[in-house]
Amino acid sequence: MLAIEQACLRALFELDQLETDWIGCIETRDPEAVAGAYRLLGHHLESTMRMIGIMGTATQSQMRIAGSEVNPCNEH
Repeated sequence: MLAIEQACLRALFELDQLETDWIGCIETRDPEAVAGAYRLLGHHLESTMRMIGIMGTATQSQMRIAGSEVNPCNEH
């Protein structure tokens, strides 16, 4: 599995774990709880984007390595 795929699956798993608590905060209709829930979601989005950027670079390296293993004469 490529690094980018692992990062995306991890992000989905984390969102799934947060869903029940997040919905609970929204349903309270308390402005501070709702704001906190959206801050949490925003933070998760920001950290996921950073992780995907890093993992995208790792995936490119993995693909280059995999390509050179298939054809050892390939010089990229």
